[in-house]
Amino acid sequence: MAHRRKFLTGVVTVSTVAFAGCSSVPLIGGGGPEAAVEQYRTASIEGDATTINEVIYENGELPQADEDHLEPVDIEVLEYDITEVSGSEFESQTGEDHNEEAAENAVSETGGSEYAIVRWTEDFVDEEGEEHSFDQYYLLHEINDEWVIIDMIHNA
Repeated sequence: MAHRRKFLTGVVTVSTVAFAGCSSVPLIGGGGPEAAVEQYRTASIEGDATTINEVIYENGELPQADEDHLEPVDIEVLEYDITEVSGSEFESQTGEDHNEEAAENAVSETGGSEYAIVRWTEDFVDEEGEEHSFDQYYLLHEINDEWVIIDMIHNA
Protein backbone atom coordinates (compact mmCIF):
# COMPACT_ATOMS: atom_id res chain seq x y z
CA MET A 1 0.00 0.00 0.00
CA ALA A 2 1.38 3.41 -0.92
CA HIS A 3 0.71 6.45 1.22
CA ARG A 4 1.26 10.17 0.86
CA ARG A 5 2.09 12.05 4.04
CA LYS A 6 3.77 15.29 4.87
CA PHE A 7 5.85 15.34 8.00
CA LEU A 8 7.24 18.63 9.20
CA THR A 9 9.61 16.85 11.53
CA GLY A 10 11.87 13.92 11.09
CA VAL A 11 15.22 12.41 10.57
CA VAL A 12 16.59 11.78 7.13
CA THR A 13 16.80 8.03 7.71
CA VAL A 14 16.26 5.76 10.65
CA SER A 15 19.85 4.59 10.38
CA THR A 16 21.16 8.07 11.19
CA VAL A 17 19.18 8.50 14.38
CA ALA A 18 21.28 8.59 17.56
CA PHE A 19 20.49 5.55 19.70
CA ALA A 20 21.69 3.82 22.89
CA GLY A 21 20.29 0.74 24.85
CA CYS A 22 16.96 -1.20 24.19
CA SER A 23 13.34 -1.78 25.36
CA SER A 24 10.66 -4.38 24.65
CA VAL A 25 7.43 -2.60 25.52
CA PRO A 26 4.65 -4.09 23.34
CA LEU A 27 3.44 -2.33 20.20
CA ILE A 28 0.93 0.35 21.07
CA GLY A 29 -2.48 -0.74 19.87
CA GLY A 30 -1.27 -4.13 18.61
CA GLY A 31 -1.07 -4.89 14.92
CA GLY A 32 1.05 -7.03 12.65
CA PRO A 33 4.71 -6.76 11.69
CA GLU A 34 4.04 -4.02 9.12
CA ALA A 35 2.31 -1.92 11.79
CA ALA A 36 5.32 -2.24 14.11
CA VAL A 37 7.73 -1.06 11.39
CA GLU A 38 5.42 1.80 10.39
CA GLN A 39 5.18 2.89 14.02
CA TYR A 40 8.98 2.74 14.35
CA ARG A 41 9.61 4.78 11.18
CA THR A 42 6.93 7.37 11.94
CA ALA A 43 8.24 7.83 15.48
CA SER A 44 11.78 8.18 14.12
CA ILE A 45 10.65 10.92 11.73
CA GLU A 46 8.78 12.71 14.51
CA GLY A 47 11.63 12.35 17.01
CA ASP A 48 9.47 10.29 19.40
CA ALA A 49 11.96 8.18 21.38
CA THR A 50 9.28 6.71 23.67
CA THR A 51 7.34 5.20 20.78
CA ILE A 52 10.52 3.96 19.06
CA ASN A 53 11.47 2.11 22.23
CA GLU A 54 8.04 0.49 22.45
CA VAL A 55 8.51 -1.45 19.19
CA ILE A 56 12.11 -2.63 19.49
CA TYR A 57 13.16 -5.78 21.32
CA GLU A 58 15.20 -5.13 24.47
CA ASN A 59 17.94 -7.59 23.51
CA GLY A 60 17.81 -6.99 19.76
CA GLU A 61 20.35 -5.34 17.51
CA LEU A 62 18.60 -1.94 17.41
CA PRO A 63 19.45 0.10 20.49
CA GLN A 64 17.00 2.20 22.44
CA ALA A 65 16.40 5.73 21.21
CA ASP A 66 17.85 8.45 23.42
CA GLU A 67 15.42 11.35 23.87
CA ASP A 68 18.29 13.75 24.58
CA HIS A 69 19.90 13.06 21.19
CA LEU A 70 16.90 12.55 18.92
CA GLU A 71 15.95 15.75 17.13
CA PRO A 72 13.33 16.07 14.40
CA VAL A 73 14.27 17.47 10.99
CA ASP A 74 11.99 19.10 8.44
CA ILE A 75 11.30 16.56 5.65
CA GLU A 76 8.39 15.74 3.39
CA VAL A 77 7.62 12.06 2.88
CA LEU A 78 6.33 11.82 -0.67
CA GLU A 79 5.41 8.16 -0.68
CA TYR A 80 6.15 4.98 1.23
CA ASP A 81 5.36 1.33 0.89
CA ILE A 82 5.49 -1.29 3.61
CA THR A 83 5.32 -4.98 2.78
CA GLU A 84 5.97 -8.26 4.54
CA VAL A 85 8.29 -10.37 2.36
CA SER A 86 9.35 -14.02 2.42
CA GLY A 87 12.94 -15.14 2.85
CA SER A 88 13.21 -15.92 -0.86
CA GLU A 89 11.81 -12.47 -1.76
CA PHE A 90 14.37 -10.88 0.57
CA GLU A 91 17.13 -12.80 -1.22
CA SER A 92 15.95 -11.83 -4.71
CA GLN A 93 15.37 -8.17 -3.79
CA THR A 94 18.64 -7.63 -1.90
CA GLY A 95 21.04 -10.22 -3.29
CA GLU A 96 21.74 -11.30 0.31
CA ASP A 97 21.31 -14.81 1.72
CA HIS A 98 18.49 -15.67 4.10
CA ASN A 99 19.06 -18.64 6.41
CA GLU A 100 15.63 -20.00 7.33
CA GLU A 101 16.99 -22.37 9.97
CA ALA A 102 18.96 -19.61 11.71
CA ALA A 103 15.90 -17.36 11.62
CA GLU A 104 13.74 -20.05 13.24
CA ASN A 105 16.40 -20.71 15.91
CA ALA A 106 16.57 -16.99 16.70
CA VAL A 107 12.80 -16.95 17.29
CA SER A 108 13.12 -19.66 19.93
CA GLU A 109 15.97 -17.73 21.59
CA THR A 110 13.76 -14.66 22.04
CA GLY A 111 10.78 -16.70 23.22
CA GLY A 112 8.87 -15.68 20.13
CA SER A 113 6.30 -17.69 18.24
CA GLU A 114 7.21 -16.62 14.68
CA TYR A 115 9.26 -14.14 12.66
CA ALA A 116 8.65 -11.82 9.74
CA ILE A 117 10.73 -9.74 7.34
CA VAL A 118 9.28 -6.36 6.45
CA ARG A 119 10.43 -4.09 3.62
CA TRP A 120 10.05 -0.32 4.00
CA THR A 121 10.50 1.76 0.84
CA GLU A 122 10.35 5.53 1.06
CA ASP A 123 10.71 8.56 -1.20
CA PHE A 124 11.17 11.89 0.56
CA VAL A 125 12.37 15.46 0.13
CA ASP A 126 14.90 16.79 2.63
CA GLU A 127 14.98 20.30 4.05
CA GLU A 128 17.20 21.45 1.14
CA GLY A 129 14.57 20.28 -1.37
CA GLU A 130 16.54 17.24 -2.59
CA GLU A 131 14.68 14.00 -3.28
CA HIS A 132 15.90 10.72 -1.78
CA SER A 133 14.78 7.09 -1.82
CA PHE A 134 15.67 4.08 0.30
CA ASP A 135 14.73 0.49 1.04
CA GLN A 136 15.09 -0.94 4.53
CA TYR A 137 14.37 -4.50 5.65
CA TYR A 138 13.52 -5.30 9.25
CA LEU A 139 13.50 -8.61 11.10
CA LEU A 140 10.67 -8.89 13.62
CA HIS A 141 9.56 -11.53 16.13
CA GLU A 142 6.11 -12.03 17.56
CA ILE A 143 6.63 -12.25 21.31
CA ASN A 144 3.67 -12.53 23.69
CA ASP A 145 1.27 -11.71 20.82
CA GLU A 146 3.12 -8.47 19.98
CA TRP A 147 5.46 -7.80 17.05
CA VAL A 148 8.81 -6.26 17.99
CA ILE A 149 11.73 -5.26 15.79
CA ILE A 150 14.86 -7.33 16.33
CA ASP A 151 17.11 -5.70 13.72
CA MET A 152 17.36 -3.72 10.50
CA ILE A 153 18.83 -6.43 8.26
CA HIS A 154 19.33 -4.45 5.04
CA ASN A 155 19.58 -0.75 4.25
CA ALA A 156 19.97 0.57 0.70
